[in-house]
Amino acid sequence: MENTNFDFDFSFENTENNIVLKENTNYENQILKQIQYVKELTELPKQNEVIRIITTRGVPFVAFIKWINDNEKIKNIYIATYSIGEKVINWITENIGNLGKINLLISKDIKSRHPNTYTRLQDISMDNYKISVKYKHSHVKIYLFKTENNYYIITGSGNANSEASIEQYQIENNKKIFDFYKTLF
Repeated sequence: MENTNFDFDFSFENTENNIVLKENTNYENQILKQIQYVKELTELPKQNEVIRIITTRGVPFVAFIKWINDNEKIKNIYIATYSIGEKVINWITENIGNLGKINLLISKDIKSRHPNTYTRLQDISMDNYKISVKYKHSHVKIYLFKTENNYYIITGSGNANSEASIEQYQIENNKKIFDFYKTLF
């Protein structure tokens, strides 16, 4: 019989007359675990440095955002992706106060593939001046992060969702390449 490992986080809390078992399975906890995984793989690239990684387990897209923002305050984010997940949208809107302006470029067929996600994107872009959404026929996965002193670019196979599987990414820090990709927006 195959040995199966399960990754659960439990904590016990004693109250006056009760013992409560808390299971920490929320999305933020998953992100924190994946950030640790990415940190074990590499550190942020220095200027004009390129790092290539292959994830051997799913790394949610927002783990990259949080990883960069934990190290340097992000001023602007540019996300060009074929698809974006509802959990990612929720995380972005919940954390917008800690992030700079967010510019999204999503494949225009999301309207027919995921109408609820499309409606949600429309709503958040109208409700928040820090989020801009555009739609074009596209299949790219390009993520740009402008910090105070750096220009991070992540390209690869992963869409901006939370159910990533084995993916490959190229992470670099280069202003010229950042400016080149920024022309998409």
